[in-house]
Amino acid sequence: MTGSVGTLERLLTADLERLGDRLADDRLCRDLYRAMSNRALYKLTPRAEGHIVLSWGRAEEVINSVWATQAQPPLSGLAQSGAEGEVSERAGAALAELGWEIDRADSGRDDDRHVSRPASPPPAAQGERSPAQDSRAWERRAHEEADQRRRRP
Repeated sequence: MTGSVGTLERLLTADLERLGDRLADDRLCRDLYRAMSNRALYKLTPRAEGHIVLSWGRAEEVINSVWATQAQPPLSGLAQSGAEGEVSERAGAALAELGWEIDRADSGRDDDRHVSRPASPPPAAQGERSPAQDSRAWERRAHEEADQRRRRP
């Protein structure tokens, strides 16, 4: 039986919480974030076959949810902090101990097991300007500033 994405994500979160006091180490949590980003995670049990691939934002949310179990404030700036997909020895060992195998995610195809943050609404509109109009306004300002600098003695 193949585990659903939601089931696998809940198992991953519950398993990470089993790390207990080790979660108080922000370096381990940052390493776990990196190991879970850009990777396919497989739970090695008969009841949860299949894999999940967490987006950077979703991996950050999972780490912060388990970090909160240690009464810690959220780790800010995890998503897009760099080294996504890098598996340190500590993070690899911790995930293996919990029964998870890590593999490189196949970015060359659309993976229906990819989990990302729920869609957020677009930013509030500030008038009816198109992106092209905004870029032309920026370009116009840049030329005006350059002209002013050239006119100075």
